[in-house]
Amino acid sequence: MSEPKGHRNLAIRGGVASCQGFLTLILISYDIDVPHAIPTTVCQFWAAASLFAQWRTANPWMFIIRACANFARCIIVSHAAACGRVWVGEECVTSAWADTRWSFRILHCLAAVRFLLLGLSLTLQFLLPFRGVGMRGNEQLFYRGCTAWSGVVLHLFRGMLKLGELTGTSWERAPVEIGINFIRAFILIPIAGWSLLNQWVCTGSGRRTDDIRTSLKGDVRPGAADSMADYLEPHQGHRNLLIRAVMSLFQVVLTLWLVAYDIDVAHKLPLALCQLTASVALFVQWRTNRTSMFVVRACASFVRVFLLGHLAACGRVWPWDECVDSAWSDVRRPFRWLHCLAAVRIFLNGLSLALQWAFPERGITLHYGHEQLLYRGLIRGVGVPLYLARAVQKISDLSGTEYERLPVEIAVNLIRALVVIPIQSLSLLHQWRYTGRAADASGQYANKGADEGAGEKSPELQAVVTEDKAKIPGDHADKA
Repeated sequence: MSEPKGHRNLAIRGGVASCQGFLTLILISYDIDVPHAIPTTVCQFWAAASLFAQWRTANPWMFIIRACANFARCIIVSHAAACGRVWVGEECVTSAWADTRWSFRILHCLAAVRFLLLGLSLTLQFLLPFRGVGMRGNEQLFYRGCTAWSGVVLHLFRGMLKLGELTGTSWERAPVEIGINFIRAFILIPIAGWSLLNQWVCTGSGRRTDDIRTSLKGDVRPGAADSMADYLEPHQGHRNLLIRAVMSLFQVVLTLWLVAYDIDVAHKLPLALCQLTASVALFVQWRTNRTSMFVVRACASFVRVFLLGHLAACGRVWPWDECVDSAWSDVRRPFRWLHCLAAVRIFLNGLSLALQWAFPERGITLHYGHEQLLYRGLIRGVGVPLYLARAVQKISDLSGTEYERLPVEIAVNLIRALVVIPIQSLSLLHQWRYTGRAADASGQYANKGADEGAGEKSPELQAVVTEDKAKIPGDHADKA
């Protein structure tokens, strides 16, 4: 078999589109919105086939084939927005615009616009193959990547609104439908969005692209990025800071979602403020590498310790209200202990940030970064069992009692345990592993075995490290 002529990210998106098609087939098997799910499945497998074909051949006509699939999905979603889950030709269910389902109709309208923009972008890339090609790839890859990422918000809102608005009504959705919304929001769409943006970064002139008309044409521009990591690395701080800034911002969104449903507003509002402060501090540190951001994030953590301490002692009441002590002797007692453990966890996180600011060179070796990155990665990881325990106990212990929790609250616990916290923890551990003194700008180690065996660096590498330390004291240590 000959070597594929198209960029490898086409194959990645082909696999994602295939998974999307299989998920839609699962909905059909549960008799969920069959009038729209069947044509949607056809479009998804249609797009997957064109992506695999373009990966093998770099045939630009595959852009048009996928554009048609997106235009078809625009029409399908528009009908769902206007008429609901009925076959074409049947009477439209217009009453949904006046009841609790109106928000889903709005989301369908936004999804229709999204598919229209995706189809238009594919058409423009076919018509203007060299547009924007130079240091980066075709500009439509960037626009399409951003448009694809908007699907995360759409499917997240669909899943959360189905839990919050439709549970207990005649329109309550099956768990499998909500689960598929979350799988698309947290796994498939991020992969597709990242693939498009990564391809935009790595397919400038002289590189392999997704179009035989532009592939390997021209000269590679000096300084052109080889990966998304190279594109992000020119900023002063480590790229993992940006990842954690985004995750902290997502934590804010989840917390505000709880506030919207009037869930523990007394503690969730200040918690959202602390999470937003941490997100901004991480972003600033990524842009500027200011060590003072360690202190800002540590203070946000210590404020959260007080919030959790009050929650453990008094329950879901405002500070000036009377404490609910009875929870220590009824079915809610395990949650009070979990709040105590969470307070210890957040305190250790704040202490770790303060220690990294106070001792910027502590524990840094040739092939490992600051020791506090390791400790903080493990501390973050402890949040996974904490949030899982909260979710499971809310389902098993509180269901059917006067303290029963809303499905949206349980969903937030699970999202934090299975998505957000693992990403934050892995980001810290990855940064610890690849910010040693011997790491280059992309976080890779050259001649690691020789360095470890000899216990010393080459003269060239020694000169680079010395120069970096002279310019930015504790440079690798500060990237936390």
